[in-house]
Amino acid sequence: MIFEIEYKKIIEKIKSINTHKYAASRNFLNGDVSYISAYLTHGVVSLPQVLKLVTENESSEKSGVHEKFVQELAWREYFHRVWQKREGDGFDIFQSVYDDVSETSLSENSKKFSIPKAYLEGIGSGIKSIDKNIQKLINVGYMHNHARMWTAMLATNVANYEWQDASRWMYYHLLDGDLASNSYSWQWISGNFSNKKYIANQENINRYDTENRELETYLDAEYENIYNAKLPTGMLNACDFELVTDFSILEKYTINSSEYFESIKSALDKNKKTLAYHIWNLDPAWCELEKEDTNRILIIEKEVLEKYPMSKNRIDFILNLAKNISDKYSNFKIVYLENTSSFKNLLNLININNAYYREYPACNHWKDKLRIKEIEREWMYPGQTWKSGGFMNFWSKVNK
Repeated sequence: MIFEIEYKKIIEKIKSINTHKYAASRNFLNGDVSYISAYLTHGVVSLPQVLKLVTENESSEKSGVHEKFVQELAWREYFHRVWQKREGDGFDIFQSVYDDVSETSLSENSKKFSIPKAYLEGIGSGIKSIDKNIQKLINVGYMHNHARMWTAMLATNVANYEWQDASRWMYYHLLDGDLASNSYSWQWISGNFSNKKYIANQENINRYDTENRELETYLDAEYENIYNAKLPTGMLNACDFELVTDFSILEKYTINSSEYFESIKSALDKNKKTLAYHIWNLDPAWCELEKEDTNRILIIEKEVLEKYPMSKNRIDFILNLAKNISDKYSNFKIVYLENTSSFKNLLNLININNAYYREYPACNHWKDKLRIKEIEREWMYPGQTWKSGGFMNFWSKVNK
């Protein structure tokens, strides 16, 4: 398995990261990649926690943390700061950063999408490396970051597909799919959130994917000629597809079931504080000093998973990560909210004046819909907000 499940092993994995080896080889598909992205995405650990664990380890070896590793963590924080600002303006994560919200007509609830046939089938892109990495994405739920860039640039900048549909497709399959990092990376590659479009030729792909080197492909050309490349039918033929979350996996946690409702009722104490987890905060160490004085529930909403669909593998992965919390707290419960009555049932079980969740843009509606209070996330660079500008402006600012 690419991503560990057990919390203890996750922490050990983070502590073992060698940031100098990471910086030297991270761009190679067989390089020394950290494989911690899924834990950051799902809030099992925070960015400052990762930095602290790695710093403690590498300080003991007197090597120090390589700046490139810190910078990659900062990219994730930057994207989330952008999302915070855009979400506050009423933008959906799959809308272009520089769109005018009053003029955009993109439907947040659209379920019909279009991508190259080669991407849907995992074969036919005409580039061996991209085909194999798409197959890995679909079957395993992971794709190396450099392969993600090639996949995105081929669809948007060579085959001229809109970035939104393909980015949703990739997010759906990724176990570590981060809404902000995924969406804004696709925008950055397509030129919607950068000064120029990202492009890679076959020489670049061969350099970083040493196991799938090819010659005489349509990308085996100078960069200026790639835009006029003759594409295979797998890239020319667009396929409509649906992204559907398998909700049957969650039905046993529905609060509308009288039997499960009673089990939750017996586990929760309305006189106690309630900590409400969401699928982007699965941190077993969250408020751990309050172990005996709190209710702990993981809220999974059908509405959110309809807006941001995930594969069955991803839902299974989330539920497995949640076991780290249930193993630690005997009163921890998972609550699946499938309709309006689900919310009413939940509100009958907790004291909304003493209930809290960790801030995350996709859960902003909890403040109004569930009427529970927001606790700020842990940041590497607290107090920062995004107004405009690229990552390097942000990086320069936080490094002063």
